[in-house]
Amino acid sequence: MTHALYSSLITIGFMWFVIVLSPGPNFLLTANTSLSHSNRMGIMVASGIAVGTVTWALLSMLGISLLFYHFHFIRELIVVAGAIYLFYLGISFLKKEKTIYDKNAYHSNHNKRFFLRGYLAALSNPKAALFFTSLFSVAMPIPSPMWFKFVIAIEIGLIAFFWYSFVSCIMRHNKIQALLLNKQTIIQYMVGIFFMILALYFIFEAFH
Repeated sequence: MTHALYSSLITIGFMWFVIVLSPGPNFLLTANTSLSHSNRMGIMVASGIAVGTVTWALLSMLGISLLFYHFHFIRELIVVAGAIYLFYLGISFLKKEKTIYDKNAYHSNHNKRFFLRGYLAALSNPKAALFFTSLFSVAMPIPSPMWFKFVIAIEIGLIAFFWYSFVSCIMRHNKIQALLLNKQTIIQYMVGIFFMILALYFIFEAFH
């Protein structure tokens, strides 16, 4: 690996890590899942978020931003679909889903369900493609070999996975649980309202 590629790998990794640290929908989804269900389910959400992030990163490298630029309706359709899913998530939180305890956490259906929840949540914001396009255009050398682009995508996915898995583990810490479990209903409602407002904001911004 040349110095330019190595430098780009470190730069993109650092910039993405700083972005991931900022609390947002993925953070809230992971934290709430871990608190309300189990650490394993939180990690499954983190896995879905990581794969969704890699999906947007690879699509950005393939030039999906240009597709959005020339065909606005495609981006608008994705925004609407993502907003509908976020709104659905918000409603599910307001309904207070039944808690799944650790003894049931290894059920394959639950694993798939929460993985898909994280994956779809990560895909719900097409702005990710524009962000990655901007990030890559600034920090990735031109031209870059295809294998290096895949390395970058994997790096981005691993950073997301390890951070959100860490968030999930922290939420299961005894002291954190003792502090938050009594407020679980309030947190559940706040997260639900946040996702519903975010969904409406995405739709409003897409058509204005």
